[in-house]
Amino acid sequence: MIIFSILYIIFKIRTEGIETFKSDPKQKTLITSLILIFISFLISTLSPGTFHRNDLLPSLSLLQKSEVLIKSFAKIFIQYLPSKLFLFILFGVPWIRFGFYIQEITSMTTKNVLKNIGLTMLFTVLAILISLLPTVFILGEMGPARALSMITLIMTAATAITFTLFGMMIRTESEIIKITSVSFFLLITYLFFVNIKEYSVTSLYAKLYDERTARINELKNANFTGIAELPPLPPSGMLYNAELSIDTSYFVNQHWKKGLDLKYNVVLAE
Repeated sequence: MIIFSILYIIFKIRTEGIETFKSDPKQKTLITSLILIFISFLISTLSPGTFHRNDLLPSLSLLQKSEVLIKSFAKIFIQYLPSKLFLFILFGVPWIRFGFYIQEITSMTTKNVLKNIGLTMLFTVLAILISLLPTVFILGEMGPARALSMITLIMTAATAITFTLFGMMIRTESEIIKITSVSFFLLITYLFFVNIKEYSVTSLYAKLYDERTARINELKNANFTGIAELPPLPPSGMLYNAELSIDTSYFVNQHWKKGLDLKYNVVLAE
């Protein structure tokens, strides 16, 4: 976001001159917002936790990080996208109807629609590559599943745009338009059952996590010393997974010890 904002400022200065930021209140607000965002970025980047995390990460050369970037980029299209392709299609089909109904407003020719679909695909690929850059160059790997949230958002937006453009090429309300209603119903049904499943998964995780917290505090109040071995937690589902390690120096273990001012170490039972 910061990079795109800087590019926008450079573009505005080159096309309209720096005076535009002095006279336009909206541009002044933009500059102020960017300054605050940049300060927040510096606070996050220069925090002790960032340096502690960096000490735990592998030290890779620029060439090695570039290799990881290429592999991670390929993994998105070889593994991640195929595994979610059905869901993207299910989400995208209802947008065909939207494209069908707005085609009279836009008055785009089939050639222009196909051109825009191609540009959407191109910008999607570039956006995914740019989104991977910070994660790969900071962590030295593709990162955990939550690191894919931005890439998923990019693909979701690209899916909506692509299927809308596809709908703009349909000139008559054929059977495919009726299919959009079925797809929308299936999508809602799928999300309904996924949320029910996730609720049961996250509820169990939260319950056992609270029990672990109570057990740790119980040992603390009993002036326990030494090493407390705790049973593993179940899958966390959509919640952030804060599982312990068998290594007492692991940052999660240390956060427990320092956060609750424990006089003993906590580890994951083997």
